[in-house]
Amino acid sequence: MNKSWKYLAVLVLGAFTACDAVEDLVPEIDIALNQEISETLTIPLGDTTFTVDVSQDLEPISDLQEYSENIKGISVDSVTYQFTNLSGGDGGNGSDATFKGTVNVTTAFGGGGGPILGNSTIAANDGGTVRLDLLLNQGEVTVEGADFDGIVNMFNALATSVVTVEINVIGEAVNSAPAPYTVDLVYTIYGKATAKP
Repeated sequence: MNKSWKYLAVLVLGAFTACDAVEDLVPEIDIALNQEISETLTIPLGDTTFTVDVSQDLEPISDLQEYSENIKGISVDSVTYQFTNLSGGDGGNGSDATFKGTVNVTTAFGGGGGPILGNSTIAANDGGTVRLDLLLNQGEVTVEGADFDGIVNMFNALATSVVTVEINVIGEAVNSAPAPYTVDLVYTIYGKATAKP
């Protein structure tokens, strides 16, 4: 009887070891987490200072929901901004208006949140304003000083719930066009999650 128990124990241990070995053979998968946060800015006529405060709800990410029990890690590669979709100015191309500004982005979700982008400055090298047409033509610009840990917390929350993003822009503009301009300021977070299916 004692030998039978020993054989059974060896078989059970062997089965568990084989299961672990098979699980180790299953490759990890990468889930792209590219999240956009955007705001439309109105560039008024004349020489002005203005403030924009808006909130945006980010819906849960379906791939994070699907693999939520098997996420091994989340990382952030970069955060960029770009200006797109210029309109108004009575058909102008933005060469007759300039802008500079400071942007703060904060998240809020159940039990957490906080700043993910603090005092991000958009300005010329000398700290002055930049023509809108030049801002549109520069493409994506990497943001310095983004809080990657805060962004990872945001992605963790997006596995289960809506995250509210608060965007605050303090801008300075000079617009000599016949009418106000509108332009979209788009921040893109490039990250990924690693999961074991």
